[in-house]
Amino acid sequence: MLIILEGPDGAGKTTLAEALMAGFYRKWKSGTFIVEHRGPLSPDVDPVDEYTLPDYDPTDMTNLVVCDRWHLSETVYGPIYRGASRVDLGFHEKWLDDRGALKLYVTAPLSVLTARVSERGDDFIEVGHLANIVGWFTRTLTGLSGWQTVNTGGPFPPDFIDELLDKAAELARKKEEK
Repeated sequence: MLIILEGPDGAGKTTLAEALMAGFYRKWKSGTFIVEHRGPLSPDVDPVDEYTLPDYDPTDMTNLVVCDRWHLSETVYGPIYRGASRVDLGFHEKWLDDRGALKLYVTAPLSVLTARVSERGDDFIEVGHLANIVGWFTRTLTGLSGWQTVNTGGPFPPDFIDELLDKAAELARKKEEK
């Protein structure tokens, strides 16, 4: 199973990944939970190598891979902080869809994002850029299919984590059947 968590800084991606891990072990009692995290794309790294997982087996239902920040972040942060992105959005979206990935856009109200980033401090993101970053994510997601928005501005509804895990398993099963 494969879950992609994307969104602006302070949105709660890492917190959601931790909740998914706890839910995964509670629900399935065994298996492997892996978190992949990507930061800014180095000039010497090929985006295809960076945002694909050569060892990932979409038919293995005993493992859950959660990608905490992935190709969309490069599509958004690249132009803002480096003037351009080197990601082929269509290629990476197809790669994820071909593997039955559950794609989650994690966000919160701007006031919550600002408070979270201000509270933790950040060496990379300027709080004043958050509105622009959210706008870039919104524009980037327009026209892309299969993305579900998760608002972390308040508590998750009961059974929300289990529902996400069930959806990831369902998508993986559909790919396994093909």
